[in-house]
Amino acid sequence: MNGAWHRRHPMPKSPTLDRRLQWHVEHAKFCGCRAMPASIAKEMKRRETDARDVPAHLRALPAAAKRRMRNLRSTLLSVVPGGVDGFSYRMPCVRLNGNVVVWYGAFTSHTSLFPMTERIRKAHAKALAGLETAKGTVRFPLERPLPVSLVRRLVRARLAEMT
Repeated sequence: MNGAWHRRHPMPKSPTLDRRLQWHVEHAKFCGCRAMPASIAKEMKRRETDARDVPAHLRALPAAAKRRMRNLRSTLLSVVPGGVDGFSYRMPCVRLNGNVVVWYGAFTSHTSLFPMTERIRKAHAKALAGLETAKGTVRFPLERPLPVSLVRRLVRARLAEMT
């Protein structure tokens, strides 16, 4: 056991899942006095698979949807500090601290952002006028440019709801 490393790098009290993962990676690299817990290794494998699945999913889309989804993905990741790619319910998503912030999906004639709660939809009703909304979703038609500033505002509202 590398006691000096452990004294300099204690596991934080009440760490987030992301912080626990980071600590265990550093531990394996610099100390390695014991094996990584199975639950941590499983979560790391799941996240690694999730992150690889998103680009593969986007590559398989038709050209118009692919361009829109790449734009949407980069916008979402830019708004969520520390956000990472994920894949859940057969859709790409952005996770923060292990929790899904938003899902996004491509369909025949539109892309969608989920979940957009009733409170978010009501707060942004004027900006959402002209877009199709439904319980939990906002749809962006492929034939119109993606309203990036609106997407940013919606995701910031979603982040605020989560805290």
